[in-house]
Amino acid sequence: MTLCIAAECEHEGAPAVVLCCDWRGETEVVTIEIDKIRWIGDWSVLLAGDVTRADELVGEYEREFATSPFVGPVYDLIERFKKPAQRQKRKLIEEHVALSLGISYGDFLNYGKQWFTDTIYYETYNEIRRLSLDADLILCSCTTDTSVLLRVDSYGNVHWDDDFSLIGSGSTIANGAMCQREYDNTMPLMECLYRVYEAKRLGEIDPHVGQPTKFEIMLPNGRFDISDDCFKYLNDRFRTFGPKPKVKELEFRPEYLEPSDEEEPPKPPVSSSGESG
Repeated sequence: MTLCIAAECEHEGAPAVVLCCDWRGETEVVTIEIDKIRWIGDWSVLLAGDVTRADELVGEYEREFATSPFVGPVYDLIERFKKPAQRQKRKLIEEHVALSLGISYGDFLNYGKQWFTDTIYYETYNEIRRLSLDADLILCSCTTDTSVLLRVDSYGNVHWDDDFSLIGSGSTIANGAMCQREYDNTMPLMECLYRVYEAKRLGEIDPHVGQPTKFEIMLPNGRFDISDDCFKYLNDRFRTFGPKPKVKELEFRPEYLEPSDEEEPPKPPVSSSGESG
């Protein structure tokens, strides 16, 4: 229930990454403001979905980072990034089986068919297969040589995204906006900032995306917020360049319409009694 965007660009000849998210968080009872950016070493993490589950998943990545830094070729990183997600999925399976049946997942595998009816066993088996992480993450890195965007979806799959990455309920709308602007990861920082700001504003059409917005700029020498003056500048540019909610002053002229080329369908034959045959 959110919108998070990470986008690659350049600033003063070096790689840069723009991170953006809303502050909205929802529970079954209330809507609250939640910071959706975390940090693991030199990596920034955007999170979407159930905040508790997302933080649990971030915790698995923190434990993975603790063994050794996440450095190396991207293809090697993808394989390593799968392991924390797999561990979190195993924890959720253990939790689900224990709460549903009062036994461990190991006992379910070994004795489930003996201890339970076929209906209970296969219902539980299918529930396990449908379990998701209830969270999505974008992990971002920026060095003097390159930037990396790795997205972990709610099923634990790891994706290497070029140019930009999006997660959350408003991501479909925002993705369309980013694609419409012919995105290029070598564009200057301010052009990237505006495109991300515009996509976030349009993503607010989704009722689960909040208006309060947070930005973080990742540069090789550190992380930076944007100032109130920058927010005002982006908002002013959006009023100029952003799509307008209503289309006005469109003139209709009769010559805009012309008869269709299609022939009229043949009429059904009529009998001598006047009834259709």
